[in-house]
Amino acid sequence: TNDALLESQSLMGDETVDTTREDLCILDSHVHFCELARPEGVVWPEANSSLFRTMLPSDWLAAMQPRNAHGCIAVETSRRPEDDEWLLALAQRAPLVRGVVLNLQPDNPGFSERLGPICQAEAFVGIRLRPIVHYDLAADTLRDSLALLHELQKTIEFGARDSTHKRQFAELASAYPNTTWILDHCGHPTAPARNDTDWKRAMADIAARSNTVVKISGLSGEIDTWRATFDYLLELFGPTRLLYGSNWPVSTLHEAEEDRIGTFARWLGNDCHAFLVGNTARVYGVAPSDASAAPHAKQPL
Repeated sequence: TNDALLESQSLMGDETVDTTREDLCILDSHVHFCELARPEGVVWPEANSSLFRTMLPSDWLAAMQPRNAHGCIAVETSRRPEDDEWLLALAQRAPLVRGVVLNLQPDNPGFSERLGPICQAEAFVGIRLRPIVHYDLAADTLRDSLALLHELQKTIEFGARDSTHKRQFAELASAYPNTTWILDHCGHPTAPARNDTDWKRAMADIAARSNTVVKISGLSGEIDTWRATFDYLLELFGPTRLLYGSNWPVSTLHEAEEDRIGTFARWLGNDCHAFLVGNTARVYGVAPSDASAAPHAKQPL
């Protein structure tokens, strides 16, 4: 692992990559959308939230401001079946939505019946367990659903804030080795990596399972404060098992998105394209849109 870190560090530095070049682009692995005008309303964001507004792919594109937006993976924000249906329909209308991660209530009876018709949709790439505190990860009903997803090789992801959920994440990844398990939001560190011993130990345990990947998402504040955390994750997972995710519109950084992309490019050097685009495309099994085809013109929403 240390050799991998040294190799990756040898690629870092401003001299290894031109962060102003035109081919820097993103395939965002973690984006949320909502439409307040829906007849059934929305459960997220809450009415008293500063995020309470309609947020569609065109809004994400305007906020990102990178030169080449290859698209995004839209992630569900509720457990309601109608929200899964709406998000899937959105992907079918919006070219920039390359895939959707749904809920489909895998812990409730009838999952296979709900999953059947959804599997026919090209945009459906996996499920997310959220909020994870509401799930009994040892329950037979949930385990049967996970086994079905494992057979279909769909991704499964969730955020694990405490050490217990991180341990369970690692155990599930071992139990279902044909599934790619995606840990959201850097595994929720509570401090920079150099000061968070429990998080470091848990992330090392997860990284030991080769079918796990981590989203570099959920960031807030100044990007440079995340350098130690990013370097530790790079040491553990290498440049091919980290996914760039903005967590738009929830997470905010002081820098403009284009500046953040440039920072990641400097940190990763020649591995920046894999992190910003290629890993997400491979993990979710989606093709980036043709960025040269003017995404603004293609995007009707």
